[in-house]
Amino acid sequence: MNEEIKEETLDENPTYSLIGEEITFYHKTFDYKDFTNKKKIKKNIEDFISDAESSSESMPVLGHLDKDSKKIISGESELMDHDSSTIKYEFKNMGDFFKKPPKGKMTLIFYYQYLSSEYKIKFNEKQKKILFKINRFNDLALISWENNENMEIENESGDDGTGTYIEVLFDNEKKNSYELEREEFTWTPPDEMIKDLEK
Repeated sequence: MNEEIKEETLDENPTYSLIGEEITFYHKTFDYKDFTNKKKIKKNIEDFISDAESSSESMPVLGHLDKDSKKIISGESELMDHDSSTIKYEFKNMGDFFKKPPKGKMTLIFYYQYLSSEYKIKFNEKQKKILFKINRFNDLALISWENNENMEIENESGDDGTGTYIEVLFDNEKKNSYELEREEFTWTPPDEMIKDLEK
C-alpha cells in the first residue's frame, strides 16, 4: 500500500505582528504672513484642525529614542510571528521626520498617539535580518512607509489614546507645543498659541 506524502509549503515571507505605540498626524507649512493678526491666526488654525481631522495618517512607533537616536530607551515595540514568538529586529535612523521649514515659513503638526496598537508587517521578499528604517519626531521612532517600501504595513487596532497636540516648527529650529481642548464637537485653538503666533 502506497502512502501519499504531502510536503508542507512554508511561507518564506511570513506576516508578523508589531505590538507597541502608534501616532496619528497631519502637517502643513504656512507663510509667516498667514499669521499677522489674531483673527487671521484663529481662522487658519481652525481650518488646519478641520483638515487634520479628515486627512491625518497613522504609522507605528517603534519606541522612544535616546538623545543620539541610537537606542530605544522605553516603549519598545515587540515583533511577533504567527506562533507568538518574539522576533529580533534592528533599526536605522534616517533623520528627522519633519524637516526645518524654509525661511519665512512655519510648519504646524497636529498629532496624537495610541499607546497600545497592533500592526501587521509582511515583507515583500525573504529577509536575512529584519531592519526598520525609522525617522525621529521628538523622541519617537516612526516607521514610515516611504522609508520601508520592502514591506506592507497594515493597522489592526489602536487603544489607550493620549491628548491631542499641535506642534509649531519655526524656520530658526525653535518649536512650541500646545495641547488642544475639545468643546462639544470641535477643537479650540489654545489662547496661548494664538498669543505666541501674534509676536
